[in-house]
Amino acid sequence: MPLLVYRPRNYDQTHEREQFRKLCVLLKERYYSSPDEMCIFIGNFNIGDVELDGIIIKNEGVAVVEFKDYGGSIIAVENGNWISEEGGYSSIIKGGSGRKNPYLQAKINRNACRPILSETGALTPKQVNRLASIVVFHRPAKIDNRISPHVKWLRICDEPGFIEELDLIVSSDCDLD
Repeated sequence: MPLLVYRPRNYDQTHEREQFRKLCVLLKERYYSSPDEMCIFIGNFNIGDVELDGIIIKNEGVAVVEFKDYGGSIIAVENGNWISEEGGYSSIIKGGSGRKNPYLQAKINRNACRPILSETGALTPKQVNRLASIVVFHRPAKIDNRISPHVKWLRICDEPGFIEELDLIVSSDCDLD
């Protein structure tokens, strides 16, 4: 089976349910005709005292997935506010659980689940060190990514760009065949 999907419990927010379904469709289209590749998508579960929107385990890497219900022109930064300008309105994009922004949310979630994935033997320490994160915007977005190029573990995209970003996550230390 090229794609396995698990969701231990349903999401509390409508947009999260919609995003999960949409990403499942995109993953099915991507992996359906690739019998040599494997992808596991686990949605809405807790690990290491954090709630993850999702985690993807594929042949060449692992990524934590964060859902965001925004679109339009997005400005992404490390320490300041993320801004969405859509339909003439400007909004500050918060990270989940009261985090200042999605970068900090992704960083905290990634760091919280890394030791659990290693301690349980689910992944080797080398594989855990290469754990990536993807922030996925539900609505079409043009992203101005101002995060340091040294932060290679974080990808930011909207739903139409999700598969392309996921395919870029490759780790030579993470061959899950």
